[in-house]
Amino acid sequence: MLQLGYVPKFVNYGTQLIRDWHQGRFADKLDPEVQKSLKKTIKSARKYTRRIPNPEKSDPMEILRAYKERFQIYHEQIWPEVKRLVELDLHLEEKRQMLEDFKKKKEELSKKQQEAKEARSKGDSKKANELEKEIDKLKQEMKPYEDMEGKAKEDLKKAIDDYLRKNLEQLNQEIDKREQKAKDLDQQIGQTKREIEELEKELEKQSSQPQDKKDDGAESQKDQRSDNGEKKEGKEEGQQESGEQTQKQPGQEESGEGKESQKTKQGEKQEGEGASREDDGEEGEGNIPQQSGSREGKGGSAQQKKDGESQGEQQGEQQGEQQGEQQGEQQGEQQGSDTIGKSLAEKRQQLEGQTQEQQKTKDELEQIKSELEKSIEKQQQSPMPFPADQLSPETLKELEKLFNKLSPDKKQELKEKAEKQLEDLEDAINKDMEGKLTPDDHKPPDHEEIRQIKEEQERARKEREKIEQDQKELEEKLEALGEQLKTEYDRIYQEVSDLINALYIRLERLFVKEKHPQWRKGYQSGMRVDLDKAMQAEADPKNLEKMWERKTAPKKFDYRFSLVVDLSGSMHTDGRKIEQTFKGIVVLVEVLERLNIQCEVIGYSDFLKVFKKWETKLDKQSRDHLVSMKRWGKGNTDTTAATALAEKDIKENIAKYSFLATFTDGQPNDPESLMNLLGRIKKEGKIKLVGIGLGPGTEFVKEYYPASSHLPNIRPTEKEKKQGAKDFAETFGDLLEDMIRHPENY
Repeated sequence: MLQLGYVPKFVNYGTQLIRDWHQGRFADKLDPEVQKSLKKTIKSARKYTRRIPNPEKSDPMEILRAYKERFQIYHEQIWPEVKRLVELDLHLEEKRQMLEDFKKKKEELSKKQQEAKEARSKGDSKKANELEKEIDKLKQEMKPYEDMEGKAKEDLKKAIDDYLRKNLEQLNQEIDKREQKAKDLDQQIGQTKREIEELEKELEKQSSQPQDKKDDGAESQKDQRSDNGEKKEGKEEGQQESGEQTQKQPGQEESGEGKESQKTKQGEKQEGEGASREDDGEEGEGNIPQQSGSREGKGGSAQQKKDGESQGEQQGEQQGEQQGEQQGEQQGEQQGSDTIGKSLAEKRQQLEGQTQEQQKTKDELEQIKSELEKSIEKQQQSPMPFPADQLSPETLKELEKLFNKLSPDKKQELKEKAEKQLEDLEDAINKDMEGKLTPDDHKPPDHEEIRQIKEEQERARKEREKIEQDQKELEEKLEALGEQLKTEYDRIYQEVSDLINALYIRLERLFVKEKHPQWRKGYQSGMRVDLDKAMQAEADPKNLEKMWERKTAPKKFDYRFSLVVDLSGSMHTDGRKIEQTFKGIVVLVEVLERLNIQCEVIGYSDFLKVFKKWETKLDKQSRDHLVSMKRWGKGNTDTTAATALAEKDIKENIAKYSFLATFTDGQPNDPESLMNLLGRIKKEGKIKLVGIGLGPGTEFVKEYYPASSHLPNIRPTEKEKKQGAKDFAETFGDLLEDMIRHPENY
């Protein structure tokens, strides 16, 4: 829409309806005409969107009712306003097209003036004079624009320049914004990469520490086990000595010397124990009586055992504490590694997102720069923008006056250009917003496709008119030449020309119709709804299976016709039969020639002769050769040989629909061989067989040919014609039309 210089009202209207659907509001600043249409239709538009059915939850009848209601809402309440806005847009676009046309003329005028100047400088007066004529013509065409008030032209130029400058400024601002964003992202990516490197180093350091600590812990446990072993050995020695003392006490004498000796030893022992206890900081037991020596030995042993157990408990506690500390350190180290690993993963994910955002920003930057380059080019090339909302009312009035001065043909030309411009814009918007899951064969045609179809139809119409005109001219020429200058073929052609023209027009319409896609009804699914069936479905649900229409693919016509004509003696008896038969053959070959369908004509009696080959085009020579069949033959009826030749020729030039049509008035020479040949051809199924009996007594053709008919009247009277009887030529024409329209019936 930048190239237009304005936002079309119908586009603005549709945008505001979508905004209201999603945000529940309109833009703050609206075109007065758009605002008027929104105010008039917003309730209907909201109802239209609310009635969109859910295909997963709604039953088919509910979907159908919703479709009908939405169809009525749009066409009765919304479409009239859309149409009004489109007409306003068209009128505005016509003005833009007018200014663009004047701009092109001005550029062309400048170019021609430069060429004329160069031609004069080179002494080429002839070329210079021709250019001067073109220059005068362009000046005359530019006169209405040059006569427009200077103030209006200045206002128009200023509005266009301001619009272009504003767009360029906006694009430059967008470029600056994207470039700054790209720089910021570069810095962020660099910082994230440094953080990732630091985390990787820390994680590597953490992974190398547990092995060193594990070796230190093993050495500590080894030393501790060594200390525990030494203590255990000391404890066992103490217990052994105590046992020896206990065993000696019962055998001692009660003499004074013994007692004295015992006292002395006991005292020394007690002193030793007391000194030992004092050294350990414990209280001595030197006051224990002598007579309790035996109990004392036992008590010493128990005390030592108790001391050993106490030491064991202390050692166990120390080992447990040491192991707990080691496990805690290991768990802490593991948790630290997990935390670093998690942070590292987050940073890597962050880096990936920043990299993607950086690439997206670079792509956007390239796109904006491309738009900027195009905008700069558009300042020098068409189409030119038309910022109508920036023009004063006086300038708009001047432009309206200028448009009204144009010729009707020029106005029509600008109108067609304006329609095409807005249609292309609508197609571009629809393409951006269309459903991505919609199959291509279910998408409605855009305006470009519709224009192509119309152009093809128009070309076909012109071709048909040209053919009709050529035929008319030919008939006039033939009439002017006079009867004396007509050939025999011309005379026969003139008699059946009306029949040829009528048959050709009927078939040509069929061909033109089938060259383009057609809407067919009665499908269970399709691209659009058959409204008649949809309405009938409420009363009869069976119509739900027939309520859709599909666009059929164009048909490709592929036909071949081999016309096998009996020229035996019976066909020449009174001349009428061969005359009427030849008229019918002329109708067939002329119509097939116009339809670009290949055919051949084979005559037979005792011998065979090809009067027209597949590739032969009808001209004077080929027509003269064809008319000679009226005088050839006059022998027997070798239908079998003629049929075999026709089969061979068709197989060498086979088509999707290949017909072998035999025209005869008598039984074949060898009925059995003909029956066998036709049976084989029919069984192969590649060639369609048709038999036509000429004259009375020719009902026998039904015995040989799957599709057959006989014509008892060689030339019906006027009375018989009024009653519906037809001559050979008319009947042949009807047969050809039926074969082309319904080849599956043969």
